[in-house]
Amino acid sequence: MRTFLSLLLAVFLACSLAGCSEDSTSGKLLTYPLQSDPTQLDPQLADEYESKILLQNCMEGLTRIASDGSVIPGVAARWDISEDKRTWTFYLRRDTYWSTYNGERVGPVTADDFIFALQRLVDPGTHSTLSHEAQVLENASAITAGTLPKERLGVEKVDDYTLVLHLAYPSEDLHRQAASTSWLPCHQASFEEASGRYGRDKDTLVYNGPFRIMLWEHGESLRLKQNLNYKGHLATSPSGVLFTIGLTSEEMASALLNGEVDAATVPGGLIRKFQDSDYTVTEFQDTVWSLCLNEKQGIFQSKNMRLAVASVMDRTSMYSSLPSYLQPFYSLVPPLAMVGEQSYREESLSSYPVEENGQAAQRYFSAGLAELGLEEMPEIDLLCPDNADIKLSLGFLLQSMQKHLGLYVNLVPLSQEELNSRVQNGNYQMALYAVQGGSDAASSLLATFQTGATANVTGFSSSSYDEQMSRILTGALSDSEAAQALYACETLLYNETVIIPLYLESRYFILAPHVSGITARSFYNGVSFIEGGKSD
Repeated sequence: MRTFLSLLLAVFLACSLAGCSEDSTSGKLLTYPLQSDPTQLDPQLADEYESKILLQNCMEGLTRIASDGSVIPGVAARWDISEDKRTWTFYLRRDTYWSTYNGERVGPVTADDFIFALQRLVDPGTHSTLSHEAQVLENASAITAGTLPKERLGVEKVDDYTLVLHLAYPSEDLHRQAASTSWLPCHQASFEEASGRYGRDKDTLVYNGPFRIMLWEHGESLRLKQNLNYKGHLATSPSGVLFTIGLTSEEMASALLNGEVDAATVPGGLIRKFQDSDYTVTEFQDTVWSLCLNEKQGIFQSKNMRLAVASVMDRTSMYSSLPSYLQPFYSLVPPLAMVGEQSYREESLSSYPVEENGQAAQRYFSAGLAELGLEEMPEIDLLCPDNADIKLSLGFLLQSMQKHLGLYVNLVPLSQEELNSRVQNGNYQMALYAVQGGSDAASSLLATFQTGATANVTGFSSSSYDEQMSRILTGALSDSEAAQALYACETLLYNETVIIPLYLESRYFILAPHVSGITARSFYNGVSFIEGGKSD
């Protein structure tokens, strides 16, 4: 924190010497906390929340999402759509440029930069976990499967400033997809010059967005400076953004209250600190905490053992003392999730498919022991976030497992960063974990359970599930058909009992009283600072 505050003071001094206006909200330095250091900023690979925040502010795609959620021009000044909605033509601005971290102009942003990026995204040699986000493009599925070369992707250059996208199926909202970070352009010469380190540091990346990275002290702080080479649909209001790295959620909330940062996202357990205040609070109900059972190793390779856990739940007791920011929940998919332009589910599920029954739990447990060839159970750990309300609720689950199964489970509270690391690396038996998709599409979340998917933390594998998801992701189904197929996939996960939804948590994006124009998106899709400002 000392390094962060020293750097903050120096930047404020520089701003005053430069003549920042005292009566204007623009031209100011904004401050924001990140829990962890972005591991990389290669747009075709970066799938972390922190990475997306940086990319959305340092880069610009064909389009951009405005603060009201509408799609506005980005590098593309305008676009045309064919009558069958399978051919989209984007006309690029002629005044957009690539810049280095120190502000030197590299060259214009052209159609080639988008073609190179999209071919990289679907190329199996890139090993991108985001390749499914381009499956709308013609031949993308075959390229990712390795049966066609990347040059066969449905992208065409008419001239340097005209890009044509040929789609595998009709789409009315491709312009919204084109705003995602995985579709951001990539400057081929800079990428090749970086020799495998593209996006790993400020000087191994080039920028075409409203900001550029001026300083990156890994693990401590990161400073964005307004990119003077940028000319976009929106004018850039702040002089820059200063990120402090490594704060816990509690430290973020304290920094916001103490005036050390201008905005922050905090979990529901900390919202009471901002009640009855003049802070601006936006609520997102987009986080479902689920009990994940690791199929890859240990006792939960046995479906009987997984069914025993699902049957032994005592949700009545577990839900008896939940605070307002936590709600009982029976679905893996949050209420805000969409299928096309419609809500995925009008009403949340009212129960979990596996019935709570202590005697049935005992039968499953005995069958599981026999199946695994065990006479007694090994020691079991349940990983969970270090949250007092959640730990209290899970205590009732542990009591029920002890009462009905004679099973003693150790509750292991962890920081969010360590919990994510343990689960994502498969280093767990049971864990309360928030599975996240890459967007508000229900398919984005459920796609993480495909066989071999990087984000498939439970090890679940089903050929029928994979086939259904393939039909959904390649647009072979209408929205209503896709919703039914997604529900079938969701139900299969519950019947196999690899994941048991427990709580819907509200998280909150908070602006300090003197701050405006910073906007956050649901489903951890980033934060935009381009219109941000603050009064002195």
